[in-house]
Amino acid sequence: MLLVICCQQASAQIASFSFAGSDGDETSWPSTEAVGVQQSLITRGPGVTAVANADRFNSKNWTTGSIPDLNDYLEFTITPKPGFSISLTEIALQHQRSVTGPRSFVIRTSLDDFANDATNSVTVPDVNTNQSSTFIFQTAISLTTPLVIRIYAYNAEAANGTWGPGESIDGKDMVIAGSFLLLPVKFVNAKATLRSQQVLVEWANATESDVQLYVVERSADGKNFYELTKLSPSKNNGGYASYQTADAASLSKINFYRIKAVETSGHVLYSNVLRVESSSTAAALNLFPNPATAGSQVTLQANGLPAGNYQLVVYNSAAQIVSVKTVSVSGGSVSQTIALQDWPKGMYVLELKGAVIKQLRFVVQ
Repeated sequence: MLLVICCQQASAQIASFSFAGSDGDETSWPSTEAVGVQQSLITRGPGVTAVANADRFNSKNWTTGSIPDLNDYLEFTITPKPGFSISLTEIALQHQRSVTGPRSFVIRTSLDDFANDATNSVTVPDVNTNQSSTFIFQTAISLTTPLVIRIYAYNAEAANGTWGPGESIDGKDMVIAGSFLLLPVKFVNAKATLRSQQVLVEWANATESDVQLYVVERSADGKNFYELTKLSPSKNNGGYASYQTADAASLSKINFYRIKAVETSGHVLYSNVLRVESSSTAAALNLFPNPATAGSQVTLQANGLPAGNYQLVVYNSAAQIVSVKTVSVSGGSVSQTIALQDWPKGMYVLELKGAVIKQLRFVVQ
């Protein structure tokens, strides 16, 4: 469906962590799998140190100051799965301090680079028994891209005081609550490829539901688009559906394409714009937008390629491979969308490997 389909309940569980079975001093600990959210890992900030305490995620060296130290936190990321939007309302925490551990807690997020409190602060009694605390977001947070959440602990009574979430009765040591929405059509694998003097336009909808029709549009300047052809939806069952169509009469040397999805209600959603160059004497590689936004899609444009199969390999700044795709080129030009998903912000290198090898750098911000 192109309009949002509501499948939410007030303060429903979005994600949770259970530390049952932990030693307490692990470097990280995974969240429980949940519908609509990718699995996350909870980790520690650089100002605190892991310390063993069974069935918890425990740390020491919390600040004794009366305000949060920006290095003293626990951190995890909420990442919506493709096709979902997440709305966060509160976080319920089961936790325990030592007799000299921190007594005050607050949550901040990457929305403002952790500059301000996103929830109410909580101060617990001067005891070392298990505590139940609820952090309510001052404003409900809706997201389709990753959100980093940090729990800051402060007001420790001694530098070696310990604290950590864990050891709840029901195994839900930390519950992130809110609601999720099934998003509009999710365009994936959209690409345009020059093959034998015609352009093949391909795409898929990861969540096809209540779509009336698709319209493939073409442009000579990337601004003014006109209808090329129409296709009816093949499934409309909420699942994955793929499509292709050919343009045998391109307008000029450089052509632009996009796919318009029209819902039965009349609501419209567009894919990324795809650029194809009909001829080029030298192989060239371009990517736009650059810089790109985390969690979005970018479009790769390759021109002047000899026919063959190519690998698109993306490396992060540590030279680790974060994505590999295979693209078949019949010669000439190809335009391919790449989903950035939950890639962290930073510098990346994209390498095209095949009959020719080309590289470019791009930034995710």
